[in-house]
Amino acid sequence: MSPEPMSPESLIPTVQAGPGSVSTAEHHERTVASVLETLYQQFPQADPGPVKALVDQGFAEFAGARVTTYVPVLVLRACQEQLRGA
Repeated sequence: MSPEPMSPESLIPTVQAGPGSVSTAEHHERTVASVLETLYQQFPQADPGPVKALVDQGFAEFAGARVTTYVPVLVLRACQEQLRGA
């Protein structure tokens, strides 16, 4: 079952510590999956391959960022603009 699409605000990560916390890689994978699912639902006519490439490119642009809190929202919005043809 695919993850529930999230609003931009819910893409902002929360900090978890202790048992049950996830690794950075797991968190990144979940965040990417959430952005993808949101885009797939908003743009069902779009080919999934190019959408995934857009998302991957968007996250790659922020790979060295020191502050990453809002990266998922920025990537989501940039991809939405590109998919709308803006």
